[in-house]
Amino acid sequence: MLKVILYLIQAWWEIKRSSAKTARKTDEFPSGFGDFGTDVSNPIPCKGMLGPHKYLTRLTFTDGTELSFERQGSTGADNIEADIIDRYAIMKNGQHHATLYLCPYQKRTSRKTPAGYKFK
Repeated sequence: MLKVILYLIQAWWEIKRSSAKTARKTDEFPSGFGDFGTDVSNPIPCKGMLGPHKYLTRLTFTDGTELSFERQGSTGADNIEADIIDRYAIMKNGQHHATLYLCPYQKRTSRKTPAGYKFK
């Protein structure tokens, strides 16, 4: 068990160290294209490991309807210099509404929202 924990800590540290070299402190990735947040090629930059969760808990639909979300795993995009892009299912009134892509381990969290969303 201790070996597994040490392995996970080492893997996390390697990701954090490599991400620090390419981490952004902008609202969007300069190389991003497509719809902000809804295309994997233009993910939402978020600060740290908990950044995506903090960002999504502040988000609501533009009509004021609350949303819920569930992480669906990680992916990547050739045009984004980041090790991880997290994929989240977004639910409106209990039904799947959209998928948002968020990129953790950046220097700050974006102050921009995808089309159809706003901050609470």
